[in-house]
Amino acid sequence: MSDIKLYKNLCKNNWWETILLIDNYCSSFFSFCINWIWYLYVDMQLFIITPFIIWIYLYKKVLGIIIIFILGIISLYYQISIINKYNFSVRTNLLGT
Repeated sequence: MSDIKLYKNLCKNNWWETILLIDNYCSSFFSFCINWIWYLYVDMQLFIITPFIIWIYLYKKVLGIIIIFILGIISLYYQISIINKYNFSVRTNLLGT
């Protein structure tokens, strides 16, 4: 199947995820409608959530630090689970061997 037909089918099925910028939550990386702009989804989601985290931190520093710490742990866990799911090798990627 050519790349054009593949993207056409993916966009036909997942168009609503792309418009709402939630493709990275609903689809796997390999089934994005427009997979080369995944960072825009992440950037918009962080743009939306960051003011709330800053607001909490400004008014309740301890709660803000706890939330930031919990989000960091969740992010780390997610990254490790993706590495294990797709059998990525950190050593191979870092050293180029």
